[in-house]
Amino acid sequence: GYTSDDYFATSAIPHVLAVFTPTSTIGDYWSAVYDGIRNALQDYLLPGISLEFFRYNQFDVYSCLSAQNSVLHRRPDAVVIGPTFMQEARSFCASLEDAGIPYVFIDSIIENTNPLATFTTDQISGGKVMAHLLEACTPRGSKIAVFESLRSVNRLSINSFARMDGFMEYLRSIGRDGDVVETCYTSTVPEENE
Repeated sequence: GYTSDDYFATSAIPHVLAVFTPTSTIGDYWSAVYDGIRNALQDYLLPGISLEFFRYNQFDVYSCLSAQNSVLHRRPDAVVIGPTFMQEARSFCASLEDAGIPYVFIDSIIENTNPLATFTTDQISGGKVMAHLLEACTPRGSKIAVFESLRSVNRLSINSFARMDGFMEYLRSIGRDGDVVETCYTSTVPEENE
């Protein structure tokens, strides 16, 4: 859900723009997204638009579902979505479409959805670049460890899948895909990472 601290209004009779993204701390990726959206509303003086943030824990699918329900209950005029979980994002978009609420994506592309726009980088190319940089400083024959962030219900993020596809595609192209050792870590129970 959202708190009164997350509310910014530019008009007495606003159209509600909901921003549905993972929670953040100052200086991280999603914090910059929040600041950019707030600054755009202030800089362009868009009268009649009320901005409400609905944040969720990107490592917890249940937090995501709860925030989605809050958005749907609020019935905004439009939604900016920063999705993490594929199935839940598709279901959320279907509910928005059924309600006639337009939406855009930030940071991810979700197949079989109908956003008005998508604002993201090429995650597969990002994975290829990561593999190229890592391979350049890793001697042939040594192992390459890949740690994926484990989210609740054993799900990986949408972008993690895409970046991993690019990462492995590059390593396959140079014959090093057999050097990869994959494992997961958890952000919610750090002592399990030992």
